[in-house]
Amino acid sequence: MLEDAGGVELVENLGESDAEGRPKVAPWAGNAHVPQDVNFYEMGRHPWEDTPSSWRRDGFTEPSKAYFEAQFREAEKALYEDDLGGPRRYWPSKDAVESTHSEVEERGAELLQRRLYGELARAKRGVEPWAANLREKALEGKLPYRLEVATQAEKIYDDEYYRWFINPGHHPNPSGLTLGRPKDSDKSIEDRELERFLNTMLAGATLSSSSEEGEKALGEFAEEDEDEDATDTEKEKPDEDLV
Repeated sequence: MLEDAGGVELVENLGESDAEGRPKVAPWAGNAHVPQDVNFYEMGRHPWEDTPSSWRRDGFTEPSKAYFEAQFREAEKALYEDDLGGPRRYWPSKDAVESTHSEVEERGAELLQRRLYGELARAKRGVEPWAANLREKALEGKLPYRLEVATQAEKIYDDEYYRWFINPGHHPNPSGLTLGRPKDSDKSIEDRELERFLNTMLAGATLSSSSEEGEKALGEFAEEDEDEDATDTEKEKPDEDLV
């Protein structure tokens, strides 16, 4: 009995020999050979499904050791962790696997849930709340268009950005700002408090060191004011001889 992708074929006298010892059914002539100019992990690839792979997308390339080990783990799982339990002695053909029946549909639904919908739900849980709320409002059509997601500091770009928006008679960056944030925004609250404390200490030290000089200056100003008042009263007093 021979079985291939087309089905099962019953062959008469298969495996039997005649009186001279020659097989009654000629054996199949195969052209199987071991390639000598191929990478070892390249031999573990599928013979005709030559889909391009990317290290940036998948984390490995198909002829790599990681891909080979992943394929081996999948095959080992299919062999020993089947629903029936134990090693599988029967491997269905491609037509049998792709046929539409309940078991295949259930397995496909399980694969979709594990590899697509589960990944989407996991990625959705990783989205920040403000972005998720913004998307929900946009889908519902309740997005306030006056709401600006970007702050004013984020809208300030350099000249290399504004050079793409040059129109005749219109300055692309009228404010002339090239920094993306205020001058003191890079300082933390602790730095600001420390700076304020140091300024207060320096101001107090300056006042205490120059207190005597300040008193002297105030005394001189008071004396000058008294002299000016005296001269003003003398000018305002009428001359007695003239009277």
